[in-house]
Parts: sequence; structure tokens; C-alpha cells
Amino acid sequence: RSQEAKERFRHARNLYVDRQFEDALAELDALKNVYDAYPDLHYLRARCLGKLKRAHELRAVADLLTTRFNDPRDAEILT
Repeated sequence: RSQEAKERFRHARNLYVDRQFEDALAELDALKNVYDAYPDLHYLRARCLGKLKRAHELRAVADLLTTRFNDPRDAEILT
């Protein structure tokens, strides 16, 4: 991962903390090509989708966390 991508991910996380969910999601979506194999990117995307009440997309990302990464956090984001 490039340093620029790491900085952008941190920026997206800060946007999430600042409750700027649309902006955070846009940044994360832009990073998917670089960080696609990084479960934390998908997890933070799911958290943004949940805050934005985009349940259908949230379910798809939670399923991805489970099937591709065997990540137990999918249950956390669906509750």
C-alpha cells in the first residue's frame, strides 16, 4: 500500500469520526482499487453505509467481510 493510500484511509476514518459519513464513504469508495484486500476498508465502508441507512449495500459488504475475509465483525455491523 502506498503512503498516499494510507493517508487517504486515515482521512476517511477521521471523516467518519466527525460524522461526515457521505464524504467518508466517497473517500473509501475511491480507495477500493488500492485497498480491496484490506478488510478494514470494507468494515469502515459498512459502518458508513449503516449510518446512512443504506441497508441493502450494508448487507452486501457484511457478506463480503464474512465470505472473503472470514471477518467476525459482520455480525457487529448488522446489529
